[in-house]
Amino acid sequence: MALPWGISGSRFLVMYGVGLLLALGWALWVRYRVRRPEAVLGRHVDVAELAFLAGGPRRVVEVAVARLVETGQIHAARNGLLTAASTASSADRVQAEVLDWIGRRPSTTTTSVVRNVSEGAVVATIGDELVRQRLLVAPAKAAAARRRTVFGFCVVGAVGVLRFVNGLRLDRPVGYLFMLLLLTAALVLLILKSKIKARTVHGDRILASARGSGLDGPDRSQDSTVAVARVGAVVALGGLLAFPDADIRSALLPGSPSANKNLSESTNACSSWSYSDSGGYSSSGSSSGSGGSDSSGGGGSSCGSGSSCGSGGGCGGGCGGGS
Repeated sequence: MALPWGISGSRFLVMYGVGLLLALGWALWVRYRVRRPEAVLGRHVDVAELAFLAGGPRRVVEVAVARLVETGQIHAARNGLLTAASTASSADRVQAEVLDWIGRRPSTTTTSVVRNVSEGAVVATIGDELVRQRLLVAPAKAAAARRRTVFGFCVVGAVGVLRFVNGLRLDRPVGYLFMLLLLTAALVLLILKSKIKARTVHGDRILASARGSGLDGPDRSQDSTVAVARVGAVVALGGLLAFPDADIRSALLPGSPSANKNLSESTNACSSWSYSDSGGYSSSGSSSGSGGSDSSGGGGSSCGSGSSCGSGGGCGGGCGGGS
């Protein structure tokens, strides 16, 4: 009896296994390369950009809130409500957005301010600049890389399905091939669910350097300007839970620590930057926006005003650590 496709069942299984290994190697290579664009010389990041690298869009707004509180332009009551001083103003665009939001909603909370302002275009431009400096992977580029990682598995799996159907038609044993097809499907699901880290290796190095420089250490300076800068750096790296003054911290984040520890880590559900403190894009995160990308990782993605998203979720996804 002639062999199906001129290949014995055992030989096809070996060939299929080799194909799976090649597909896995391709997937790992794509994930490796997307986070390693060519470095940009002379990079410099300010506190807002450092906050974005450390905790994403929400961390940027946390820094703005912390600085405004430290300079007395907004006040946090014990019940968690924020109010702005009558003469409050700021040249910083993110801080100005925070003041505008509080001014239009006098009885608002830190969580509400952080969630809504972080979904605006002002914060998104910070992420776009980090993409241009090749410190972040653009969301669209991360989404494209995630699709490319499963291409090899789809090709190998398609061949396997054809062989499986042909084996059933010819009444050939297909049990082992069926198990390999299940393994292929499991690998595809696993890869699609795994997060692609938002920071490039260059972004990781800058963040590690900032953490190792003692920026978030205790402040012994009596200079108010230095104190404000120190508070900004501390919150940029550790979030509002790291705010130096315990009374202000408890006012900004009323409730138990466990209820507030994920303020920065929860994703911007409707932002193109689906990002968290652990630095990963979700498998279902939005990749909309300009998102043009080249081999060096350029091309950011901008998002519209936070009002178009509202305060609910629905178009983003969770983020986690990844590689």
